Amino acid sequence: MAKHLIQQDGEIKEMFTGYSLLLTDNEHGMQLNRAIDEYRREYEVLVDAVTNSQKGVFSRSLLHQLRFWSK
Repeated sequence: MAKHLIQQDGEIKEMFTGYSLLLTDNEHGMQLNRAIDEYRREYEVLVDAVTNSQKGVFSRSLLHQLRFWSK
């Protein structure tokens, strides 16, 4: 009986370890996706700023973004 309980305990610990690794992997994937989305948005703002600067147009939002990037 004790041998069976020890075996079951080991299997349960392995399952929880696997599940924990899966959750950690999923969380890291979501963080990576959020970072990529943020970089995409910042890149679009930068492209808009350059495009508008060539036209001679600056908005408050673009000036704020340019100040943020210059820090």
